[in-house]
Amino acid sequence: MRKLACGVCLLLLALCSAPASALTGAEQEFARAYRHYAEGDDSRAEALFRSALADNNLVLRDYTLYYLARIAARTGKHDSARDYFLRLRKSYPGSIWATEASFALVELDLTRKRYKAALRAAAALSKKASGGEA
Repeated sequence: MRKLACGVCLLLLALCSAPASALTGAEQEFARAYRHYAEGDDSRAEALFRSALADNNLVLRDYTLYYLARIAARTGKHDSARDYFLRLRKSYPGSIWATEASFALVELDLTRKRYKAALRAAAALSKKASGGEA
């Protein structure tokens, strides 16, 4: 997991420090959005992530969905966060963020006191991790 996190950090660092001429418009928006996200400016980050997501050619769509979901969760928009995490999991099951999205959905259920749903989802994650189907 540590290697994965380091790889993600390196990718984001490269993207955010690349010359603007080397990036598409959506990638530039993503880079600006990520900077705002890292600085805690959720409203600007959200607007830029949404704009970047509108470009179907954006390579980092799974990352964009993940950060939009995180912003929604930390600003109390739990339904939106859930929708983004579900969309991420469904559209990008092989993404590095897919498992994280599954855990985040459990967190959201716990936050909303949906304990039975959280237990079911956690059990499915455990079964999947041990080689069973979820």
